[in-house]
Amino acid sequence: MQSSKFKFIKTKILFSFIIFLFMSSIFFITISSKKILACKLATDDSTIIKEKITDKIYPSDDLSENSIYVENDVIRSGNTLFVDNNWLFLIENRYNLEIYNISNVIEPEVVYSYSALSVSYDSKMIVQNNYFYIYCEHTDILHVLDCTDPTLIFERTRYTDLEGLKNFAVNDWYLYTISENNFTTYNFENFSALDQLANYFDDTYSFHDFTIKGNYSYVLDEMKGFVILNITDYSNIDYISEITLNEEEYKPSIYIFNDNLFIFESLIGLHIFDISNPLSIAKISLYDELANYSITDIFVKGNILYVLQSDGFFILDGSDLGQIQSISNYIESNFYTIFYSFMIQNDFVYLHNTYTAHFEQRTPLFIVNITNLELPIEVYPKSSRGSAEIFLLLLYIFLGAIVAIPVFLFLFAVIKSIIKDIKK
Repeated sequence: MQSSKFKFIKTKILFSFIIFLFMSSIFFITISSKKILACKLATDDSTIIKEKITDKIYPSDDLSENSIYVENDVIRSGNTLFVDNNWLFLIENRYNLEIYNISNVIEPEVVYSYSALSVSYDSKMIVQNNYFYIYCEHTDILHVLDCTDPTLIFERTRYTDLEGLKNFAVNDWYLYTISENNFTTYNFENFSALDQLANYFDDTYSFHDFTIKGNYSYVLDEMKGFVILNITDYSNIDYISEITLNEEEYKPSIYIFNDNLFIFESLIGLHIFDISNPLSIAKISLYDELANYSITDIFVKGNILYVLQSDGFFILDGSDLGQIQSISNYIESNFYTIFYSFMIQNDFVYLHNTYTAHFEQRTPLFIVNITNLELPIEVYPKSSRGSAEIFLLLLYIFLGAIVAIPVFLFLFAVIKSIIKDIKK
């Protein structure tokens, strides 16, 4: 009789444990679904702006005639963000090409989203002479979009078989590209088929980015330094020289302003070179105060240097490049960010944020007022991270409680029943 009694209690405990596992599974499935729920709850204007919106104001017909990608004798490679007067263009993962009206910097507005591409944060864009040039590394395709009428963006042409490009640049009817070991020039006059003019190949390099100044291309090797190529003759690329830095440290970006070249090197700092004579490049200085930061991009305006990191940027006085001085910095504290690229127009810095997470609403664009260089002020976005996170967290706690409370009540009743049986 005693044996039967304990056997019954043992069965009851086993049954309770199975029920507990089942209810716990439901609980964890509920919690793990937060990603889907968060995505649905997050504010995302771009998802409802897919086609032409007739009540919006769009850029004029002279869109980007004076592209910052071709500035004086400097030709810059592609990026994910471009600002042109009242308009901002953004390459955004999963949302493709977005056009913002930034005439009111406090409330920038997405006026158009072109979704017929396959872009990621590694895609690159150039805006020039009413055309978007967008390279999608997933498909190895360079898309050329006609944006003469931004309400009716369409693909003018596309160039395929551009495998593994790290970046590209456009000037007139010439296309410049880099892949891991190659620097190549093409002619595509009147959007004809690509006609390869010349190629420079060296399998000892790992090309990452480049900028052209005058007749010379300065090609960044992500681990070594940079290579100088003479491209005076489009059909014949000549190697000039190589500047080698510390070969063990990563070099994310290269920037040229006037006769000065800037390269940031992880754990080392910001290198500055005088390239007024490409045949005899001279080192000006090394600014090592930022050596331990993860710098992603550089921008120079006048005598001021802006250096981007994942959660903000530094403002430096470059009046004397031999003795750079810190002015201030901007650190984003209300949102989680991974700033990928930025541009500066007038007194505002426009930053591309690539951070996405379960509890975060999508915030791809940040705008900072730098009228007072010593006190940068964020003007957009205004909402705080806390409100969105608190709402979602409370919602998850509530959903979890709906599942958890019955589980605990059931277990309490079972334990109480088992104790009563043992006492008998």
